[in-house]
Amino acid sequence: MGVSRIETICEKVANLEKFGFSEDEVLQLFGHSPLLMTLSLDKVQRNMTFVLGTMKLPAKSVLVCPLLLYSSLEVLLKPRVLLARKIQRMGLSPRMDGPKMFRALRMSEQRFLKVYVMCHEENIKDELLDYYRTTKRIKRLAVASRKTCYANVSITFVEHSCHFANLEKFGFSEDEVLQLFGRSPLLMTLSLDKVQRNMTFVLGTMKLPAKSVLVCPLLLYSSLEVLLKPRVLLARKIQGMGLSPWIDGTKMFRALRMSEQRFLKVYVMCHEENIKDELLDYYRTTKCIKRLAVASRKTCYANGFPF
Repeated sequence: MGVSRIETICEKVANLEKFGFSEDEVLQLFGHSPLLMTLSLDKVQRNMTFVLGTMKLPAKSVLVCPLLLYSSLEVLLKPRVLLARKIQRMGLSPRMDGPKMFRALRMSEQRFLKVYVMCHEENIKDELLDYYRTTKRIKRLAVASRKTCYANVSITFVEHSCHFANLEKFGFSEDEVLQLFGRSPLLMTLSLDKVQRNMTFVLGTMKLPAKSVLVCPLLLYSSLEVLLKPRVLLARKIQGMGLSPWIDGTKMFRALRMSEQRFLKVYVMCHEENIKDELLDYYRTTKCIKRLAVASRKTCYANGFPF
């Protein structure tokens, strides 16, 4: 083995030791997955930073799942982790947490989408697919912008101008829009129509000031039909029936962040049997409204016009 080769391996060992690995653990890792020695220092650095910072996993997780270092950060790791978080925010299942995340990373693309996306209703499935494709497109756009700088800059400028104008209609200043995008950059990936519909619901039905989304960006992220509308309508029914706990003010923001199971446990399952059944039926009915609308459109297209 040449001197330069030995120096390179020593650099890679030192690179992993910076993340708290002992020399024996690094040797164990290389022994288990020899091809890790072919990865660049930059790739290991970026993947480890993502594992620790975004995934909030301990560094030693890569001893259990070396795929965390092998995987392409932009094509596989980041899109699947961000999709897992969106599924959790929407209160859906199955979730990808703990060892399930390692299993999800090992799946083929087709199998992954079948298990975690295609199992949902049509409107949810479409929203998750759009989000997943968007997260995979971010790197591609960045690469393309280096190759065709002027074209992409002009397209990006037009798209961002539309997002600015759309939010400014609701009374946001330019600084507030920049603050919102700085805090939640993926808001720029939402369609103008989704932002418009969610803002209309926040102002018209929830009777909240537009600036509420600066405190809780989830009001824009959330699926209107699956999470936002059902929980808000259930909160009003609980209030109308004179029950407690109420979901008002900042409690609403907390309720939106809860998983489905936690939400039902706190606000529905705490009541007597007959009240609990009534609230559950109402909640399920509000979640079915969109499904019925989608089904009626499909029937209409299938049968043609009534005349």
